[in-house]
Amino acid sequence: MDPDFGLLDDLLRSRIINIREMEDVISQNSLCKRNSQLLDLILAKDQFEGLIAALRDADQMHIVNYLAANGGRPND
Repeated sequence: MDPDFGLLDDLLRSRIINIREMEDVISQNSLCKRNSQLLDLILAKDQFEGLIAALRDADQMHIVNYLAANGGRPND
């Protein structure tokens, strides 16, 4: 997942995150930490579907496909 090229803007535009939360994510010093911070926000707000929509809008379909396939895990 790449929050740096459009994803955060899409999440902000759809009001899933606010500007302060966006700045908090951006301030993290590594991609891994930015993703972790962003996922924590998404989970806390129960905005998984909004994340999927924003990933589609940001042309990150490889992540959408992975998540739609249950993270590669078999359904029990």
